[in-house]
Amino acid sequence: MKKYKLALFIGRFQPFHKGHLYSLEKAMELGERVVVGIGSSQKSRSESNPWSYEEREQMVRVVVGGEVMIVGIEDYQTDSEWAEKVVEIVESEGCEPHEVVVVGNNSWTNEVLEEVGMQVLESGLHNRDELEGVKIREMLRAGQTGWRERVPEEMIEMIG
Repeated sequence: MKKYKLALFIGRFQPFHKGHLYSLEKAMELGERVVVGIGSSQKSRSESNPWSYEEREQMVRVVVGGEVMIVGIEDYQTDSEWAEKVVEIVESEGCEPHEVVVVGNNSWTNEVLEEVGMQVLESGLHNRDELEGVKIREMLRAGQTGWRERVPEEMIEMIG
């Protein structure tokens, strides 16, 4: 039996990599249902955010199929506005914040969501030296092929 009614995993996924997959698998172990929140969903086509929300959603979907619900989460002016949006997502899934576990390692996300009553579980940074979005994006821009080892196999063709 799963420990939580809902597990929430939030990230920008620029791109979705094996470290994200590690945390997502932890979320899938803990929650009866899993929601993946794609942060900064309104941002794309910049150095830090090269992929659109739709492209990032497809990255997650190609790896985990229909096992999770995927939602976009835009950036807001204040932490409280952002947290309010996340609570709306949780409530739309029929859950109260105290029935949710947030799985992830982003201290800001964890702190903001703890303040609204969600449980937080840090999944641990899996191979962080290699599995960091900024490093993968740099490899892609430089035409290096090492990025292929850092993302789930299902995504290699998609990213190119």
